[in-house]
Amino acid sequence: MRKYMTILLIAVMTAFCSTLSAQEMQQRMQKSFPVKGGVGIEQFLLALLPGTNDYFRENTIVSLDDLDGTVSLDKKNGYVRMFSEGGGSEKMECSYWNRNDGTILVAFYWDLHEMLPSNDYDCRAILQFYTYNRKTKCLDPIPYPFDAKLTGRFGHLLVVLPCHDKDIDYRYGFEEEMGNFKTLKWNGYDFRQKKLNKSKKTNRK
Repeated sequence: MRKYMTILLIAVMTAFCSTLSAQEMQQRMQKSFPVKGGVGIEQFLLALLPGTNDYFRENTIVSLDDLDGTVSLDKKNGYVRMFSEGGGSEKMECSYWNRNDGTILVAFYWDLHEMLPSNDYDCRAILQFYTYNRKTKCLDPIPYPFDAKLTGRFGHLLVVLPCHDKDIDYRYGFEEEMGNFKTLKWNGYDFRQKKLNKSKKTNRK
């Protein structure tokens, strides 16, 4: 019975894991996604899910409660994290910021560790940004809103999107390795190194 349940769990979680390469995933996520239900971190992630996996393209998910795995949701601070395991692991993070010009910036991070027949892991990760278009009610993809160049020879991109604060931490490498994260500082509009317009509000929420 235990063996059967283990096989079943792996089969279910495999359905949630993407078979796309990082490049294919990036191309799929670089398009506009319609948002239902107005502004909100839950609505933003639900809008982006069809781009991450064929499962979500074929099945309508109307609530984060419908997702298998662990879901951490903080509506007040505009942050959500989904994590699932089984034959590997898949993590998705989404966060948003209210810009000082009234527009909304959204970040999405996807990290997949998939077990191969050789018992090695294939690690893929992407970071994508969007602006929320209030007229079309869509998330429109944009280039990286910061000056830093994300490059690395080994490992893959590790990103920590903010929950209670506003900054983004990142580095290249493997999770089990020690390494210092670099920080992208929020300036009220994006993460570029420029002066703020102090006459405008810079509150996140």
